[in-house]
Amino acid sequence: MSTVNGSATEPVFWAAADLAKAGYPVFPVNRDKNPTVEGGFYAATTDTSQVAEWIMEGHEHHDVAFATGIVSGVVVLDADTPEAVARMEADYGAPTVRTRRGAHWYFRHPRNGKVRSTKVAEDLDCKGDGGYAVVPPSRGRTWVSGIPDRAELPVLPAEFHKRTATNTADEGTSIPEELREKAVEAIARHVKNITPGSDNGRHQHLTHLCGVLLSREITFADAEAILIAAWKSVGGELAERAEREVPNTLRTTQQAIAEGRATGVPRMEKITPGLYAELKEIFGWRVKFTV
Repeated sequence: MSTVNGSATEPVFWAAADLAKAGYPVFPVNRDKNPTVEGGFYAATTDTSQVAEWIMEGHEHHDVAFATGIVSGVVVLDADTPEAVARMEADYGAPTVRTRRGAHWYFRHPRNGKVRSTKVAEDLDCKGDGGYAVVPPSRGRTWVSGIPDRAELPVLPAEFHKRTATNTADEGTSIPEELREKAVEAIARHVKNITPGSDNGRHQHLTHLCGVLLSREITFADAEAILIAAWKSVGGELAERAEREVPNTLRTTQQAIAEGRATGVPRMEKITPGLYAELKEIFGWRVKFTV
């Protein structure tokens, strides 16, 4: 049995189901805070059946973590000294979680660009896009007022997310032109084979592909450039719709990811078998991806 706030309770990872139901994409970690399932951070899920499967596989006594950033819509500020905790409490009130050495404050992702997982002040770390946080009832962690409603969290203060742009595009393009061209060619080649107007048509494919790219930390700007170029390469009606439909679908997908409703690899593969493997090779994705 484990202990939470001084009382005996069930094995630690059983609590992951409640977090998943609340929209937090969870996965198990060990005492060293390292993921213990294939895919690690990218295996994070709100699917309670997957949580149950991990428990059956022997992860019931592992600690619980959730993916921070646009995936969950939550950013965590981690103060790990009494001095840092005092500064945060003075500015932002009581924390969300108490830890052995400090405390965590949960904020809503601003969704106007990437929030980097990095040190933001002395003894204060930001866990945003591409990061994760270990949560109660994991060792040394307790909720101050229970699992917070993500929709009720305050938006991350601007001082921890300095931006001047107000749109959802990321900071800019970062993928080498050669790789972008290869991705455009691969996507266009597969999209040409989708029957226009079918139940699993081109727009459905675009939705799933946006989920794959954004969830794999391809920036909004790179994803937009690649997808627009691919649709224009296909030509016809797609070329005419590209500059309007692609950005809108990317924004909708960002929202879906933040709310735990994102689609991705399995559905995309039903429409364009083999495309994910090609993109994985192009971008060097080295871990298993679970949506």
